[in-house]
Amino acid sequence: MNQQPFFDFIHTIIPPLPKLLTAGLQYSGLKEYPGTKNNNPAIMSMARELKVGSIYPNDELAWCALFMCYLLYITGKLMPYKSYEILRASSFITYGEESLVPMFCDILVFKRPEGYHVALYIAETDDTFIVYGGNQSNSVGFTEIKKIRLVVARRYYEIGPPACVKRYFLKSSGIISTDEK
Repeated sequence: MNQQPFFDFIHTIIPPLPKLLTAGLQYSGLKEYPGTKNNNPAIMSMARELKVGSIYPNDELAWCALFMCYLLYITGKLMPYKSYEILRASSFITYGEESLVPMFCDILVFKRPEGYHVALYIAETDDTFIVYGGNQSNSVGFTEIKKIRLVVARRYYEIGPPACVKRYFLKSSGIISTDEK
């Protein structure tokens, strides 16, 4: 998937961007290493910093929730999870407050064949959400996921969301994710 149009879109939004996205963008393109013997040191460092290094042996395991929890941690946001909860996208089903209408940088939880996936809302098309997160095609970046797969949208702001938190509509990239890995 060509990531550039989505980066270009992000740069059209009037700052300040929500902290989670600002922090997450610095990891764009971060990839897991193939196989269970080689691991990306940055992903493994996230696990160690969140105190789950002993139960997260390699970056072949799903790491979308690990990445989201790490963003919460480094931005000082509410991060109520411990142990295996840090590694489960389903943990985010109850995070913060429910957002009945998903908006920019809400945390979206999707159903996938092996469980769940968690990512940040960036924009939407008629049929899909364009999201940013970890473990999307084995890396940090943007992808499109069918709206029908959405389980819940969640939001947490201590002092209220920035003005840029609203719905955005874009054209589809034409590549729709069916199982984030």
